[in-house]
Amino acid sequence: MTDSVIECRNLTHCYGERLIYKDLSFEVPRGRILGLLGKNGTGKTTLLNIIAGREDHDGGEVVPRRDLRIAYLEQSPEYPAEMTVLEACFHSENPALKAIAEYERAIEEPSGEGLQEAMARMDALEAWDYEQRAKRILSRLKIRDFGTGGSGPFRADSSSAWRWPTR
Repeated sequence: MTDSVIECRNLTHCYGERLIYKDLSFEVPRGRILGLLGKNGTGKTTLLNIIAGREDHDGGEVVPRRDLRIAYLEQSPEYPAEMTVLEACFHSENPALKAIAEYERAIEEPSGEGLQEAMARMDALEAWDYEQRAKRILSRLKIRDFGTGGSGPFRADSSSAWRWPTR
């Protein structure tokens, strides 16, 4: 692998009897922004699922750079109706969020057990300002009312355009 963040080698995938792709190979160079274009049903989402490790493939290999962490945002995520946009930002298995939860548990522990380890993990993951970074990103998306007061235009149960899809 050159200076790529991920390399796919000879990927083959079938959906039932239908061959989606065979011997697909490509690299994603460091610092590049890529677009994945194609008609519906051609395997774009499947390919992303394979790269993220959420779906198996029939042949080939996905080789990420050793220190790469892959995150995946579903096309149509479902959240509880009462969840705010900000709460949804923290609704994941992200290592930084796990570290924040561990820290919050540790500070509630009267004995202080686990606090030093939790603080070290927060430092290592640069998680101390995670909420502020999330708010900054949301603000750039023109979402400035985070619904933290229990109601507001960006709550899932409001009539806002920012409400979560329900099925």
